Amino acid sequence: MIGSRKSEVTSRKSRVASREWRYALVVVVAITMLTAPRAQPQAEPLWDTGTFSILGFDPATGEVGGAVQSRVFSVGNGVLWADAEVGVAATQAIVDVGYGRQALDLLRKGMKPEAIVKQILDADTDPLPERWSKQGRQFAVMNLKGEFAAYTGPKATTWAGNKAGKFATAQGNILAGPQVVDNMIERFENTTGHLSQRLVAALEGGQAGGGDTRGQQSAALVIVKKNCGVWLHNDTVLRLQVDDNPEPIKELRRIVDKWNERRPTSVSPELQIERGLGTGDCGLRTGDCGLGTADWGTGLGDSLSPSPQSPVPQRFYLAVSTSTCAREVPLWTISRPSCISASPRTAPIDPASSDSTS
Repeated sequence: MIGSRKSEVTSRKSRVASREWRYALVVVVAITMLTAPRAQPQAEPLWDTGTFSILGFDPATGEVGGAVQSRVFSVGNGVLWADAEVGVAATQAIVDVGYGRQALDLLRKGMKPEAIVKQILDADTDPLPERWSKQGRQFAVMNLKGEFAAYTGPKATTWAGNKAGKFATAQGNILAGPQVVDNMIERFENTTGHLSQRLVAALEGGQAGGGDTRGQQSAALVIVKKNCGVWLHNDTVLRLQVDDNPEPIKELRRIVDKWNERRPTSVSPELQIERGLGTGDCGLRTGDCGLGTADWGTGLGDSLSPSPQSPVPQRFYLAVSTSTCAREVPLWTISRPSCISASPRTAPIDPASSDSTS
């Protein structure tokens, strides 16, 4: 019995010791969990970035503009900035939208694009250095001579960079690689047609190179030239936004091609007949028709006046010189349609039509 009691006491002591050991282990684990440094959660960006854009100048027309695509909603809302009197800008990546306004303001002061880029960066106070660092900014500036400068910050999300052409600069971030901006410049410089078509071709080239690695969602385009937009005293030749579309570049192409079929008319004073053709920035080219010669009267006014002798007066159109606004304007009713270089259309511009009035 004595041996049995000793065994029971020993067993009880073992159970107590085991219980105490488990309690001690729990305490140690708890203390370790409380005192060990916690892994900091990865800071999420405040907003989507990732964009590719191009700024371009057409020396033949004097038009300047830009185009952009991104996997964000309504990328045109803040990236592209334009003023027909000074130039264009694009601001993206870890974006400060204020860069666009600042760039245009400094262009108005006559500063060169390279100096503008430096001044804007130097003035950036970097208010959110941890989550929205100025080191991740990307932007470009172009004046009305086609001179430009671009900047890609070291913290812009890879792949990020910019590529210079003769009259164009392409830039982007979160891209498949440098081939995106390389393709954009190549397409812009080797595409013919209106500036709008060349800018869209550049976006198509960028997408063909892999584009934004997150995909597509929105695209935008803007082109400006003083008094060369539709209606009176409008400097915006074209402004388009595709805000939410699985194939925004394809949709932008469709709209641009539709616009180029008609090219709505500017009615700036420079185009008025009493001031003569070819007198303004958006003036007409008379071509080989010999307007103003003896057959047509002594002056342009006589040439384009309605003729009371004409049994069936008709209205025709004359193409604007490709060295100016690359658009069309209506001629007054004329008596000798065979001498107009542009083919007649079935429907002249109607003041009540959507192309002529807002």
